[in-house]
Formats: sequence, structure tokens, C-alpha cells
Amino acid sequence: MVVRAGYVEDEVAELELKFVVGTRHLGKGRPMFSWNPQGSLLACSGSSRVVHVFDDKGSIVSQIVPPSASKCVVLEWNCDGDILAVVQDLSKVIILWQAKDLGVKYIDVSVKDVVCACWTPCGPEVQTSKSDTEGESEETPRPSLLAMGTTRGKILVYNADSQTCVEWGAGNKLASKKRVSFVKWVSLPASNLEGDQVEPQGEDIYLPKWQDVLVYCSEGSNLSFSYPTGEIIEKFTLRKKVLDVEIGFEFLSAILDDASIMIIPLSKIKPRRSQGLGSKIRSDSAHSLEVLTKSKIPGGRRKTRSNSVNMASPALAHVNRSSTDRSSTPGFAVKLDFEDTYGRCVSQCWFGEDMLVVGFSHGAIIGVSSSHGEFSEEMCRVRYLRRGLQDMVGCDENKQLVSCGDDAFQVFDVKRWSLYSFQRAPEAQGRVDRVVLNKVKNIVGVSTDEGNIFCYQIPLREGTDLENHDHFDHASLLKENISLASITTAYIASSLYIAYAVSTLLNADISDVLASIVS
Repeated sequence: MVVRAGYVEDEVAELELKFVVGTRHLGKGRPMFSWNPQGSLLACSGSSRVVHVFDDKGSIVSQIVPPSASKCVVLEWNCDGDILAVVQDLSKVIILWQAKDLGVKYIDVSVKDVVCACWTPCGPEVQTSKSDTEGESEETPRPSLLAMGTTRGKILVYNADSQTCVEWGAGNKLASKKRVSFVKWVSLPASNLEGDQVEPQGEDIYLPKWQDVLVYCSEGSNLSFSYPTGEIIEKFTLRKKVLDVEIGFEFLSAILDDASIMIIPLSKIKPRRSQGLGSKIRSDSAHSLEVLTKSKIPGGRRKTRSNSVNMASPALAHVNRSSTDRSSTPGFAVKLDFEDTYGRCVSQCWFGEDMLVVGFSHGAIIGVSSSHGEFSEEMCRVRYLRRGLQDMVGCDENKQLVSCGDDAFQVFDVKRWSLYSFQRAPEAQGRVDRVVLNKVKNIVGVSTDEGNIFCYQIPLREGTDLENHDHFDHASLLKENISLASITTAYIASSLYIAYAVSTLLNADISDVLASIVS
């Protein structure tokens, strides 16, 4: 059941235009741009192939002139925001720009068909515990790894600490020879991954707390999870092509080319067994998908659990669960199918631990919530665009959602599910087609197909704290704007009801009871 539709607030916020990066720097055509995680630097490039780096006030910091004449296909910041990886089309050289000294390194990776890249996230990976009586421990930081995918199905991993590059594919039996669509890192608790404990060495015992896992997909619809060394943890063969993947707190969601979304619990990702049972995903029809997980049980039998979701509007779906052992445990994964009137899935983003917001090409934006791991309830749905949605990005810290379409972009308050800013792009500057959010400085970058980037300052909402925000509360979506008259009427009605009940129970005069309540 859809519990609430969005609304437009009485006072729509005016956004301040901070700076513009025009065609003089980028050239004609769609540009690509990316904020560093600290929100202090904006890297952008266009048909001019030169990479320009600006600060958050619009002042140019540096220019990077790539060695090749081809356009840039990747601009990727590391998690510290001090290294920018630049990849050009049909170039064997990867450029690493250093923000601290504005220096440039050129890395020859020996392949010229890199099309996507991603750095590992920040955070401690290994806790080293001393075996002596003091019990002191220290944390060793994760290595800074850049994973790259090629058009021939290969994965390259560059270690920025040791300055070495390793190629996967040749010795990987499960590697695909088709184009790698995307690569993304996800941090999983080491307790989820069996066999990852390191043997004691001398007096030290190494206890991994978190493990970086690479998620990548080929155009042959093979979704794989691997260790940084290339060892396969899990692999899925899907019937549909994966267009995009987002990683939430507990789930991984993948947009498929049939306007559906696959949701996989990260806690279920386990290494492959030696007997090769693994997991198999089977599509029974165009509107449902069944995920089977198999495991050995005593007596030589195999236990199979399935969980299928068939989506419709206005209700999201009804969940059909079947199990050979009659277990109430949900299955391994679910697929969410939407009706054709929504169009194709354009973008997705996670809010909190279990709220997935999906934007569709026909302009609808839908919030889907999980209840005990089952995505079976559509929380909200809005549609402010007539000609369709082009792009969407969310920020969980300040509960904001920015979308673009109809030659304008919109800012939503996800906590109240309301539209509080609607900004049109300057005329004759091209069609708005992409938004990128600076989540630290609360600046949104909007690009057009003519080669312009407009950066606007989004005013913070009252009560928003970017550094110490409250846990996302789905109950806040149920709150409506209630007028003073409505509150007064409800108070009077409830008082009369209570007075009548008390007077009947105590056999007292109702006027005396009302006087007591008012006083």
C-alpha cells in the first residue's frame, strides 16, 4: 500500500548559483565530472580531453593534459580525496593526479581498453593483537587499491602503496571474456567470509575485521564477488543484463535491463564450496524471478528455498514464499518487477539501512522499504516531471534526494518526502542530463548536453546535522501537515469521548468530568 504521496512545500527554496564551468574549459558535448569525497575539489573533463580541477568556490586548482588525444572515460577519486585516477579511451596509460603537490604519475597497465574503475573504501582492515599479557592491539590500514575493468572481460588491480598492477583473467576459470560493465568495492565483515583468518605468525595474531570484496559484472550478465587477489567468492549468472549496482548498509541492489531490480543481502555472500554447489538464479517468466540456494544436509538430500516477488502498482508486490522444509526464513535474494507505465529504471540510491529509492524514466520516484529483509511494501511515490527523469542522486546524511529532468532539477526532503526546491537550467545552455552531489558542502553539480556544469548551493534544512545525524525513521514518512484547526477539533472530540466514558463508568455528571479535564 502506498502510504503517502509527495507534496510541494509552501515556500520553495531558492538556490544560490556558486559557479559555472562552461564550454571554454570543457568543449562541446556531455561532460563528465566528480567531487572528491571531502567535497573540496571538483574534477571535470569534456570533449577538450583536458581535465580541470576546481575548488568548491569555482577557482581553478590544476589542469591535467592527458598524453593521448582521446577523451576521458573515467574520473575516479580515492577515498581520501587526494588521488584522482584518469582513464582515457584506447590508452594504456593511467594518470594519477596528486592533490597534495599537484603532481602527476603515469602508470602503464599494458592494456588500452579500460572502461571503468573504482578505489577501495577507507577504514581499518586488520587488527593486530599481541599474544602477550598486555593484550595491546593496533590497526593496519587497508591498502589503496584501484580496480579496473576492460572491454575484454579482464580485471586489473593497481596497488597505490606498492605501485604494482596485477591482471586477473588468465588464471581465473570463472572470468568472462565480455566487456566489464562496472566494478565496485564493498566492505563485508570478515566473519561472513569463511576461511579468511590468517594463521599466527610469531607472536602476532592477525584478526581481519573487514574484508574488501570486488563486485563486477560483464555484459554477459555475470555478477561476481571476488577477493582483491582475484579468488571468486560467489558468482551469479542472470538472464538479464545488469545496468547499475548500488551498495547499501545491508543489501546490494542491481538494476536490470527489463526495468526490474535485483536485491541481494550482503550477509548471504559466502565463499564457494569445494563441491561447487554455489547458487543458481533461475528466471521463470518475464515478471518474476526465483533464487535458489542449495546446501548439503544429512542424508544426502538438498534443501532448496525460494523467494519470488511480483510487483504491481499501487501496491508494490505480494510475496510468495515456498520452501521444501517449510521454513519461514526468507530466500537468498528477490527481484522487484515494476509495471510498464513507470518506464525503465534510471537510478537508485539507499537511505538508512533498508530504504531503497528508485527513479524511473517516465518521471516517477518510488520509495521501497524492507521489513525483516523482505522488500514487499511501497512506502511513497511521487511524480513531478512530465517529460521524464534523466538522473537522480541521494545523500543519506542529510536525507536529500536530487533529480533532474524537464530541463530542471529538483531537491527532495526524503524524511518528509516533500519537494522544497525546483530550479530550471539557464536557457540556451543545453538540456539537463546529469546531477552530482557534493555531500559534504551540500553543493549540487548539474550538467547539460551542451558542455556546461552549473554548481548550486543547497540550503540545509532546519534540524539537519551533517556530522551527527539521526537514524533514518520511516515513521516520519507517515506524518502529514496538520493545521491548528485540525488539532483543535481532534482535541475537543477526544475530550468529549473521554468525558462520556468516565461519566458513564463513575455515574457522574459529564459537565463535572469535562471541567476536570480542561483544568
